[in-house]
Amino acid sequence: GQVFNPALDRASLRRVPFHALRHTNVSVRIANGEDPKYIQLQLGHASFQMTMDLYGHWLPRTDKKYENGRDDIVFGLDNRTPESSNVTAPI
Repeated sequence: GQVFNPALDRASLRRVPFHALRHTNVSVRIANGEDPKYIQLQLGHASFQMTMDLYGHWLPRTDKKYENGRDDIVFGLDNRTPESSNVTAPI
């Protein structure tokens, strides 16, 4: 654009499409744990599915987090530190 490209040139940055800033902004926000539904509303996407189709791959993987948390749920264990749990798992 008339303002964007000259600003990139003055800053000695390579030219990128203006829309790339939007993608970078959203990707970083999702990767840092910001609520994707809130982002969808800010972007003006018609549906949450549209946002997830475009940016869902940036969501942090949760499988390991929940895998380790199942013992806590089932046995009442606190896996943060060994001494923090007063409940022993049945054998």
